[in-house]
Amino acid sequence: MVCAEVRESIAILSLNRPARSNAWGPDMSAALLSQLERIENDQSIRACVITGHGQRSFSSGVDVDKKQASQETIDSTMHQRRDSTPAVFAALLSLDKPVVAAVNGYAIGAGFLLALSCDVILASQNASFALPQVSLGILPAYGGMPRLAQWIGRGRAMEFALSGRRMPSDEARQIGLLSGLSAPEDLLFDAVTLAEQLGRLPSLAFRAAKESMNVALESGGISASALKPSGVSRPRRGSPR
Repeated sequence: MVCAEVRESIAILSLNRPARSNAWGPDMSAALLSQLERIENDQSIRACVITGHGQRSFSSGVDVDKKQASQETIDSTMHQRRDSTPAVFAALLSLDKPVVAAVNGYAIGAGFLLALSCDVILASQNASFALPQVSLGILPAYGGMPRLAQWIGRGRAMEFALSGRRMPSDEARQIGLLSGLSAPEDLLFDAVTLAEQLGRLPSLAFRAAKESMNVALESGGISASALKPSGVSRPRRGSPR
């Protein structure tokens, strides 16, 4: 589920499934979409912060046991979410108000992609990031690899996604993924402070700047085919390669 509160003019959305490290459950996408629509339409809200409940995890990704689940289970779970999950990322990219991700702990798979769909990423010193899908035998869904490349470059994104390794927060800051690092107990305060600063920007100029950036990056980098949850299409025998 998703918990929501408003502090002054800043909406704070918290992924709240602590028993599963805030994993992306079947209700998460619908709840986030509902909250983002409310934020879009509420003129008293100037900016948004997205974080995870507690200090251990932002989101551990799709809610399956990755150690025990079969390939069929993982594929099935990803397909069940393909209609609603990309809509969350699209809603974040199109939201005409600043969105700050406050990554507290693990940001894995879909949880990492959620952060990548925000405008700015802050993280706690104990945060880490991973796209483990390839090591599980599936494709990083919803344009995960090209979206990551938008932030850190093609070479780094390829190495990181293909290896499936964890990236610690200090490395993420060094390569430009993060705009700031905070102590775990200070992260939310710092994220809200930044959101307040961004929320005071002239709204029309902010919307135009964000739209300009997204049009330039999204139109050339992430096609509809990259949003498929899993599987790689192969050319038919005898077809052009």
